[in-house]
Amino acid sequence: MMNAAYQQDYLSQSQHEPPVNFKSGMKLADIERVVILQTLQRQNFNRTRAARVLGIGIRTLQRKLKQYHGWDMDLGELAEA
Repeated sequence: MMNAAYQQDYLSQSQHEPPVNFKSGMKLADIERVVILQTLQRQNFNRTRAARVLGIGIRTLQRKLKQYHGWDMDLGELAEA
């Protein structure tokens, strides 16, 4: 069940943001990275808010970003890879 803050963030994002497109055959880990990084960008790099929108904890988000090392790379380039 979605909490009210998450639901509000989700609805506001889904109404105003274009969908994320992926190439056929992308690995699930790459899709996850694209979604996390684009969500972070759409939240003006506010990690707390991005974690809330994604439905994950801030520590989980921080751990994922640490795994990516170059998380500030061009997000459009990553989505097209």
